Amino acid sequence: MKPSDLLPLDEWAELERELAQRTGLTTVVFDSENVRVTGTTTWANELCPLIKGEPQSATQICAMAQQAILAVARTTGNAVVEECDAGMVKIVAAIIIDGELVGSISGCGRLLEGAQLEEEYAAETVGAPLADVHGRTASVRTISNEQAQAHARLMQQTVDEIVRRHTPS
Repeated sequence: MKPSDLLPLDEWAELERELAQRTGLTTVVFDSENVRVTGTTTWANELCPLIKGEPQSATQICAMAQQAILAVARTTGNAVVEECDAGMVKIVAAIIIDGELVGSISGCGRLLEGAQLEEEYAAETVGAPLADVHGRTASVRTISNEQAQAHARLMQQTVDEIVRRHTPS
């Protein structure tokens, strides 16, 4: 099973836009192989497009965090709030039907209060001058732990509703 068996791609894209608007996070729906389901992108900040624009940093920072956090979300059955290696918050809710991982909804791109962006690491991984990364960090807004947890609950409720609609009673 794949996400497009649950909702048409245009509905997934609309859901991504809606969650991005409500949470201020870059919101993406992935399939079970962590491949994006839609081409929709609503960036939470100006730093993430720089990171995602380079294959090495996209893999090292974004994909590695997605895989690790998804593994926890899949095991617990709850959305998980963690940080990527660049220091930004990442929230992942696994879409599981009958024990099978179908995909996930992920939100990222804000900074937890009290956390610190790893600008030097991001610059090194992207292969960009530190000044280029630093110039984009002002666009990374902060978020409280309580807000992040509320966004995780919203994503989990969204997943639960989609699963409920597609699971025989």
